[in-house]
Amino acid sequence: MTCHPFQIRDATGKVTGGGFMCTRGRTRIQPPCKFCPSQPKPTPSTLLCDGILADGRTCDKPMCAAHAKHVGDNRDLCPACIAAGRTHDMQEAVRRPGAASPATDIRGLTLWRPWTWAICHAGKRVENRDWPAPPHASGNYLAIHAGKTYDAVAVAALREAGFDPPPPEGCPQGIVAVAQIVDVVTQAPAGQELWFSGPYGWVLDNVVVLREPVACRGAQGLWRLELPVLEQVRAAWKAAKELSHG
Repeated sequence: MTCHPFQIRDATGKVTGGGFMCTRGRTRIQPPCKFCPSQPKPTPSTLLCDGILADGRTCDKPMCAAHAKHVGDNRDLCPACIAAGRTHDMQEAVRRPGAASPATDIRGLTLWRPWTWAICHAGKRVENRDWPAPPHASGNYLAIHAGKTYDAVAVAALREAGFDPPPPEGCPQGIVAVAQIVDVVTQAPAGQELWFSGPYGWVLDNVVVLREPVACRGAQGLWRLELPVLEQVRAAWKAAKELSHG
């Protein structure tokens, strides 16, 4: 396999670590910094901009450490976002005039069925993960995505706990709900002892079940919704909220 040396730099450009990255097959070339001159030689990027755009997505422009402004824990802004007065804080962004809703920025999280049913209909308010939610996810919203897998072990556990989960054909796939991450815990929250198994529990609140699932493909980890899907989820979230308040 091919091995390449790499360096890790902080926001000031100081080298703080490094090592070797070894890959089989083609190597991925780091994109150049968007703000460095392309001549005589492009400067490789080491960071992506965390600025929040008007449509709720992150900027993600590649940049070098010299063009990044460090604004928080693992948070950096590019010159364009600084000039536009954008923030890296989604909670601040959604409080600004003209923000569409608290669900402006939604990341997808794919779960096996019928665990999605348990969140929507059985009061499950903690999602067990092997990894803690990243700091920027706290307070933000998840699109709860029901994947293809229908877990027979989960069905047996739910039935043993006194629930009656639907069969596969009654447990739809796609984005079925929107929920807010309000905490990350390492022991069961009050009233959620049944659902916590750890090692990390993402505590959910403000769960809004969509009237109809939004079809899309899932992915591992936290993933970004494509813009057409994001718009559908926003509209479905708003309609469900209005119906519940009606």
